[in-house]
Amino acid sequence: MKTNRWRKWAAVAGFCLLAAAAGVWMEARRRHSGAVELWFFDVGQGDAMLIRSSEGKTMLIDGGPDASVLEGLASALPWWQKRIDVLVATHLDTDHFVGFFGVIKKYRVGEIWWTGSRRFAAAVGDLGIPQRFARRGERFDFSGGRTFEVLYPFEDLRGRVIPKTTTNAKGGGANDHGIVGRFDCGVEKSLYAADVSSHVESALIDAGVPLRSELLKVPHHGSRFSSSEAFLDAVRPREAVISVGAGNLAALLERGIRVRRTDREGTIVFTYADGKLHAGQAMRWWKL
Repeated sequence: MKTNRWRKWAAVAGFCLLAAAAGVWMEARRRHSGAVELWFFDVGQGDAMLIRSSEGKTMLIDGGPDASVLEGLASALPWWQKRIDVLVATHLDTDHFVGFFGVIKKYRVGEIWWTGSRRFAAAVGDLGIPQRFARRGERFDFSGGRTFEVLYPFEDLRGRVIPKTTTNAKGGGANDHGIVGRFDCGVEKSLYAADVSSHVESALIDAGVPLRSELLKVPHHGSRFSSSEAFLDAVRPREAVISVGAGNLAALLERGIRVRRTDREGTIVFTYADGKLHAGQAMRWWKL
């Protein structure tokens, strides 16, 4: 009996060592490749997206409505990586923010970016994480000429009283005070448009903000009040990702944009290799 027990323990230990070795090897391959991974996690009705460079720098944009983001992070990051450099709370609706509470318990977070609106100041302040108040021009350097830049809001919103979300064609409310940002990999780009309405889309266009991007995280889960024709013509994406939603797919499909949906496909992964965007799976040791 003791011999059988030891054999079982030895088998388990051997498997764990093999898994650890495979993980280390995979990370070495990833670093050598220089690729950047974009993970769009399946968190139900909500957003949670991870940008991860080959050097291990990480930015988590939104955290979804619950702790399911942790499952996504466990898939995207090696078991020994317990740091996330930046959390970006595009706005503090529950389907974008609640998952962060689980993230900060399990990972060391370098900084949280948000707008600083008064309505949620206490909630963010209680996290005990260094804060940056996002406005146009703020940047995070992933090294190698790869950056994430905030395009909106145009002004500092610290202390501003933001009304509750209003969903209508005219815009307004918390959604239209959300963070819009673009990741630039040197050749091709991806745009993250939070839950902003066509009102903000028009403001970005009128201000001459560079929006052209090969990949678009569709605003507000595909709401009919977002993704205006003028906005899509300005961005001209090749690929688009929607977390659930299906309210305004026609405008995307009419332009030949490939639409990916987390509610149908689960977690969706893209990679930037040599500065260009590729759809497909990231390297995972259990699939090697």
